[in-house]
Amino acid sequence: MVGLGDSAFETYLRAPKLLFESLVIAGAAPLMPLREADFNKKQVQSLQSFSDAVSNVISEYAKTQHWPENRCESVGPDSLPQLDLRDVSPELESDTLDTLPRQTWCVYSNELITGRKAASQVRCLRLRPEAGLHGAPSIPTITPGCVLKVWSNNNESAVAILLERFGWSGEQSVQLIETDSESGKQFVRLKHQSLKDALSHDLDFMRVNSAALKVLAEFTKDSDEQSKLKTMSKPGSQLFNSWVVKAKRTLLDVINEYPSIESSIPVEKLLPTFTRLQPRYFSAASFPENDNVKEDGVRLLIGVLSQTLAKGRLYKGIATNFLASCAVGQNVMARVEESSFVPSPSRGPIILIGAGTGIAPLINIIEFNRSRPEAERRRCMLIFGCRYQKDDNLLQEV
Repeated sequence: MVGLGDSAFETYLRAPKLLFESLVIAGAAPLMPLREADFNKKQVQSLQSFSDAVSNVISEYAKTQHWPENRCESVGPDSLPQLDLRDVSPELESDTLDTLPRQTWCVYSNELITGRKAASQVRCLRLRPEAGLHGAPSIPTITPGCVLKVWSNNNESAVAILLERFGWSGEQSVQLIETDSESGKQFVRLKHQSLKDALSHDLDFMRVNSAALKVLAEFTKDSDEQSKLKTMSKPGSQLFNSWVVKAKRTLLDVINEYPSIESSIPVEKLLPTFTRLQPRYFSAASFPENDNVKEDGVRLLIGVLSQTLAKGRLYKGIATNFLASCAVGQNVMARVEESSFVPSPSRGPIILIGAGTGIAPLINIIEFNRSRPEAERRRCMLIFGCRYQKDDNLLQEV
């Protein structure tokens, strides 16, 4: 058994450890100790090592069972499926490995549909598919309950602040290479024309992790501040969990609140600690009439994440604020993906309950039902809540 987790949290591997102990108590005989794959400590290599160890255990077990020689030979590290780095660890993904199809979508409408004084703002975006990239079809297929996987960009102001804070040139070329400590094999993490482009489009420098804190501590002058940064960089640190995770602090927050961090940190020291900027998933809140995706496009309902925290700190979600700021005519990289959230193939009525997780996928299903021939349509009942009726601009439409 292998447990995946992030040692920055105090609950690190609690579930896999409990499951492993329960299996032993129930009488299961472990063939090897519980292996760990820590997000902060070369997770891909840990998983590859686990894969190799499992194949070796199976090979040895096969010999004790007196399996035929040819059967034993077929069980070995080289015969097992190799790990796909793209599926396991996106932060090790390189331009050469990124062969999954993405597509260019054009924003042709971006409207605020809640009052500006509402507790949270919701925007309605409409996007049309443009030319495909990397072998993607020019016109995607929209299915009931599908989602749009969106690649967002970091805020331009945040990128400029980071570059200025450490005196980095945004024009210098960037290539990040990681070496597997066991095999010595090198992986190209990132290859970009400029540092500014890498920080804008590919690297999640806002997310604080243990590796980044270690580097910051190394270049911190004040001994008290350095001690706190070192403490937070340790696996399972409660201070990290409370001061960073629960308080929603970003890397820029850390830098601002620890003023003795030097402004001369070499880019080659801090940059490798940044993970890849992950795509976000948004449910399609529409279903195109007559499957006319090219004309109707896809509608997204975006709850813009923006919170004022203690001491006036402003916390903003990367993806929702990126989409909220998109101008009409701007291009966005995205891909349509199917979802398991679809109505069962039945002739009975459909009851849809939006209990706080969002109404977008439910609207998609309702519109899909409306698009069917009349003989195939099913009765629909939608139950959802809204704090203020005046802010519920979707009620009349639904």
